[in-house]
Formats: sequence, structure tokens, C-alpha cells
Amino acid sequence: MPPLFNNQLKYNEHVLIDFVGIVHPRYKRIYTSYFQKFFDGAIDAPNIRIFEDYCDDSLSLFSEYDAGIILANNWLEEKYAHRCRILEMVASGFPVIVNEGNALYEELDFLKPMLHPIKLTNIAEDLVQIKENKNKLNIKNEDLEKLYQVMSWDNVLAPLIDYIRRF
Repeated sequence: MPPLFNNQLKYNEHVLIDFVGIVHPRYKRIYTSYFQKFFDGAIDAPNIRIFEDYCDDSLSLFSEYDAGIILANNWLEEKYAHRCRILEMVASGFPVIVNEGNALYEELDFLKPMLHPIKLTNIAEDLVQIKENKNKLNIKNEDLEKLYQVMSWDNVLAPLIDYIRRF
């Protein structure tokens, strides 16, 4: 798989987007009954590739791309599993493009260098701008260290451990 932003692209060419693992083994029926119609039309687009097979090895998958993209309405991101995916990606040193107003971006300042908000009404232009400034996607070691300190098992589990010790 080529990088999301191919260095050979010219200014006026599109960003390359791969949809990887769009069919989760547990949700095949939802895909075929609803989402498949959106992807069927995209198969002919030169800048979009679709991989239906679910990928269970995130680290090797992330190494193939420049960034991940997780876009959702803010209420959807807060109520469902998108936060876990975002945290999984940034914990692996993988920058993530999110929608502007993403609650995780707004709540956790230490994640801001790893998250790149775009406007849902301006997706194509924002992605081209990110492609042109790809060096901004690099995550600094000190930002990763801060993430690891804040999100370490000791810190995350401290309230639970404290609760258990009180018994």
C-alpha cells in the first residue's frame, strides 16, 4: 500500500485515500445492507482504494500511511468507539486527521500536536493543504512522551486501584 500522501503528486492532484477494513467480521450485515452502496460508487475513483478485509495488526497498517482519518459528527465521536481508535493511532505515533470541533481535540491539550482538525464542509481543500505541509504531521518525541506519561497504566488505573484498596 502506498502512503496516503504520495510524494509524486503535483499540487493539483488529489490526495490518495484508502479505506481499510471497512467490513468488520462482526458487522458484515450492516455493511452489505447500508454502507456498501457508498463504497460501490467509489471503486472507480483514481484516488480512492477500498480494502474490505479487516486488518487486525494496527502497527503494521499504520506504518504504510502518513496519517489516519477519523471524521464523525461530534456527538457520534463522543458516544461511540472513535475515541479508542484515535488514541490507538496516536499512541502508536500515528497522526490523525479529525473533524474540527472534535471533543477529544478540545478536551485534551496534550493531544493537539498529534491531531489535525479539518472542516467537514471543506474536506478536499483541507486535505490538500495537509498534503502540501506534510512535515506538520510529524509527531515530536516530547509530545509522545507527554502522551505516555498522561495515559500510562499507572495514571489511567489509579482511581480504580485506589477504589479497590479502600475495601
